[in-house]
Amino acid sequence: MLKNKLASAIVLSSLLVSVLPSTVIAQEKEEIVVTSPGGKKSVTVEDDSTQSSNQMMILFMERLKSGNVKEARDTAKAMIRDVDLYEDSKNTDYKTFYSEMEKELYVMKNQKDLVGKKLEWLEKPFADGYYFLSVLDFQEKKSSSALENMSKCIYWNPVHSPYYCERGFMLLNAGEQTNVLDALIAYEKALELADNEEDFAAALRGLAFVNVSRGRFDV
Repeated sequence: MLKNKLASAIVLSSLLVSVLPSTVIAQEKEEIVVTSPGGKKSVTVEDDSTQSSNQMMILFMERLKSGNVKEARDTAKAMIRDVDLYEDSKNTDYKTFYSEMEKELYVMKNQKDLVGKKLEWLEKPFADGYYFLSVLDFQEKKSSSALENMSKCIYWNPVHSPYYCERGFMLLNAGEQTNVLDALIAYEKALELADNEEDFAAALRGLAFVNVSRGRFDV
């Protein structure tokens, strides 16, 4: 019981107070009609290179905290709406990193696979959008969909340590789909990619939860 309460607190804290690094949204204007107790209203998302994904994140957080889950989901979907326009090929590899360091780390770890290919760093919030959808699915106890969206999130940014921590948490708390071994693998990957004290601490905390789940209290 204590473990579950602590784990739930970690995910809630992660969702409400962590701010993912900024990327730029480059998309056409979109008018999203949302429903609230006061009636319908429109929110326009501009095609403006100066608009960062942080603005969409703030909008998502505001909608979620106010209990407008549908509107929060609409915001997350807007963040990935043109994802189908970018598909890897034998000549091009698309990713959405948060920093130059992440890009260099990805190149270093995938040198052989990138031979003869162009790595395109897209300024798109695809990873963020899939992350938010995953969190919403998990809160609604849709474990399969949550894990699928988290996998898509990691696909777009496979070197961001916190995403593997979130995946590990979900795998430890997925009901009938709980998979302790896969959770262990996720947390070990998070530890491998951690580049700051917070990420190291989160990964080690996750590994501790795995050991508790396995009944290994002396590790």
